[in-house]
Amino acid sequence: MVSPTRSSPPRPAFTLIELLVVLAIIALLVGILLPALGEARKASQGAVSAANLSSLAKAQSAYAAEARDSFINPFDSRTHVRWSNYRFADTGAAVTWPVSIIPTYLEFGGNGYAARYYDRFRASEGFACGWVNLTVSYFSTPDYAMKAMRAPGDYWANVRAAERSTSDPAFEGFDTSYFYSPVFWLSHERYAGSGIVPVNESPADGFRWWRRNRFDEVPHASLKVMLFERFDFFAKKKISPTGAITQGAPQWNNPAAQIRTAMVDGSVRLTKTAEVSQLARSADPAVNSIFRPSGVWNPTTLLLKDWLGYTPSRPNEVFNDPFENLTNDAWPSYYWATRNGIRGRDVQK
Repeated sequence: MVSPTRSSPPRPAFTLIELLVVLAIIALLVGILLPALGEARKASQGAVSAANLSSLAKAQSAYAAEARDSFINPFDSRTHVRWSNYRFADTGAAVTWPVSIIPTYLEFGGNGYAARYYDRFRASEGFACGWVNLTVSYFSTPDYAMKAMRAPGDYWANVRAAERSTSDPAFEGFDTSYFYSPVFWLSHERYAGSGIVPVNESPADGFRWWRRNRFDEVPHASLKVMLFERFDFFAKKKISPTGAITQGAPQWNNPAAQIRTAMVDGSVRLTKTAEVSQLARSADPAVNSIFRPSGVWNPTTLLLKDWLGYTPSRPNEVFNDPFENLTNDAWPSYYWATRNGIRGRDVQK
């Protein structure tokens, strides 16, 4: 005899209200976790950037150990020419350098590829932007696009490196996320005042500004910035000297920036430019004469394109970098043009 089939009791379904409550809880959890994940990502990238700076600072020390305690300096004050006549250690191939000591640059853009123009105030300073791969190539044939020379958060430099690695693997103009202050290859006398001193091409007036500075000549090794991140890669807003707030990552010398810096003593620290700016604007002359740098940051777009490796051979490469370089709306050149050069200091403590 077949037993009758028993029907299962109906399962209770979610009501609309219960479903909405579940969705609200999920949204709340996502809202709580996303910022935490974002902060963890920033912390991770910041740690990588700090490690990169530490490694580059150690490279400076290694160079000094082989070069009579001097800082990396590609320029010859006796002949006033670019760093030339060097060859790769492993292949013997000639090393070519895109940064010249003579303040003459090619005009990139439009039909003016061969037109030369002069900027006596910025002679040799472009080395600060590409010093890593230019220096490494002196010792051996390098990976020009090596990751250690770029911060994980530096979107623009990483995009340039990816594009150039693909289109021209032998290209030498890879810039770095970590700028090297020009005061380390120029005389401290050039930075004695609040304005920037031009460097002319004549032996009488120009050659004397280049100097082979040494570690033992820095009186404030823990307070003098040697290398610094070129942007605060995590901030979203910047401030102009007129007080206007705009969207975008603040450049290193913008008071809205908090950047990682490598000091001469090899330590790496988070430096708040707002604090440096406050000292530079102090009403006390004894204070502002120490922290106000020599001149403002106002290089032309043509110079910046040159410094970042944009060349006539790459006419389709778009200059896409948020440098703050407006002549009439520029911040002082903190860290870049430290008052009194290597004998000065960038931070108070």
